Amino acid sequence: MAKLIYPYSNIRPCMTFRCNFNCSYCGVKHYQENLCGINGYIKEELPIGVWIKRLNEIEPLRSDFTVILGNTELAIYKDFHRAANEIKWNTKIYTNASTLSMKELRKVKNRDNLHFYISYHSEFIDCDEFTSNAVELQSKFNIINFHAVPTPAIRGRLLDDKKKMAESGLNLVIEHPYLVTKPGNYNFYDEIGEMPKFKNRFSVRCGDAIEKTVFCKTSVNHSRFCNTMSYPVAPNGDIYTCWRYILAKSKDGILGNFFDEDFQYHDNYYECSHYGDCNACAWDKNIIDKKTGKQLDTDVIKWEHL
Repeated sequence: MAKLIYPYSNIRPCMTFRCNFNCSYCGVKHYQENLCGINGYIKEELPIGVWIKRLNEIEPLRSDFTVILGNTELAIYKDFHRAANEIKWNTKIYTNASTLSMKELRKVKNRDNLHFYISYHSEFIDCDEFTSNAVELQSKFNIINFHAVPTPAIRGRLLDDKKKMAESGLNLVIEHPYLVTKPGNYNFYDEIGEMPKFKNRFSVRCGDAIEKTVFCKTSVNHSRFCNTMSYPVAPNGDIYTCWRYILAKSKDGILGNFFDEDFQYHDNYYECSHYGDCNACAWDKNIIDKKTGKQLDTDVIKWEHL
């Protein structure tokens, strides 16, 4: 198989969309409920060895090239530990540190270029259970952060749990990237405060998003995410221009297949008729108005820490 020249700083292979949690704010959950795309991928999941071989064949053009393993709970994917152990590149793993996930994570060997993001979902895991598992992971691996999303229903509980975790040496970061505020008001999904100029990737869950056709470059660099935007790769290897298309298992937006010998990336803007329904829509610099050709001002994002 030919070398795959890779021009971006990271790649996000979605080896599976399975998850043992069912968070209300999750974009994957939304599409599973409403567009029925996720279940269609389950029967198309590939053996872990196929992914490892192809990822290790990549020829990156950037020295900071990183494989990011996340999106759902990859630690419950069969033999996931092999990906963590055998991928040779810088690797970042997202996990919810559930007891089910720990069975696989305990098989992972530490290395200098392996890092973890650990998310706390208090609706589905007890604080003591999470803390115990997180402390174990922290003693073995390089942890970038422990984090939680402060939905309105659990915000108070998270603040209490943050204090409790601190007693065990854990620093829980409580933050949300799609926060729109006006002075003095905490706002989640625009439930309080001013209407945003645009509804972010949770727009359909809120209801009244106005979709329109734009040109989008999902691979664009964005300072807040340190160049982590990239074209998503589905469990069957299909490479999409947009997260909206991959989650819907659409026939639109497919650039090619990650395992095709002749496939190569081309860094272009692609037409999309679903502006406002994808995480890439939240960032400026990568959305161009189809009619005017001008960059759209979509940067209504404010990160806050509780």
